[in-house]
Amino acid sequence: METIAAMDVEEQPSPTPNNVKRFGLKNSIQTNFGEDYVFQIIPKDDWSAMAVSLSTNAVKLYSPVLGQYYGECKGHSATINQILFSGHSNDPHILSSCSSDGTIRAWDTRTFQQ
Repeated sequence: METIAAMDVEEQPSPTPNNVKRFGLKNSIQTNFGEDYVFQIIPKDDWSAMAVSLSTNAVKLYSPVLGQYYGECKGHSATINQILFSGHSNDPHILSSCSSDGTIRAWDTRTFQQ
């Protein structure tokens, strides 16, 4: 069972010249990750979801506002190096992930399937 908690996220100015955004977590969400490590956390452009890549080679999705757990994308057999939500309006539910297993996967965040 995942713990539901509020989380405040504050956008910080980027020190780099490109459009990279940095986020400072003002509060934390206590979750049932166990002994897993978090590698990357990214929000959707509309802040309706946040993707979290873990040391279990899976990506979990949460509500950044409520801390509610949505589901998990599993399929990689090695470390997930990068996750990215589609920025295209025709594919708002697509999350991509690339891994050290040599694969790039596209996930439908409504079903958590490839």
